[in-house]
Amino acid sequence: MANGLPVITTETIGGTLELNKKRRSVLISSIGDAEGLANNMLELLQNRDLAEELKQNAAITEEEHMSNRQIIDHWVEVYKAIMNNKYHKTAIPQEFLL
Repeated sequence: MANGLPVITTETIGGTLELNKKRRSVLISSIGDAEGLANNMLELLQNRDLAEELKQNAAITEEEHMSNRQIIDHWVEVYKAIMNNKYHKTAIPQEFLL
């Protein structure tokens, strides 16, 4: 996305599905679905308009969600959750787990 290329990926917890929340920004297949991944690759190769649409939408999504401040804030929250788990035995939020 950051490199201006269309993205093909698999689902992750709290990650890739979020990228398509407002607009179609990436092509996603289920984990372990090699045929779905291959079909997404073929779809991009055969449909230049789709590739351009994904690139444009990804740029908008990245601008909205991937600022350095947001990335830093996210990792601070992950770190706090880990430390709270270690010292206070609180559960680590599901969105931080793979």
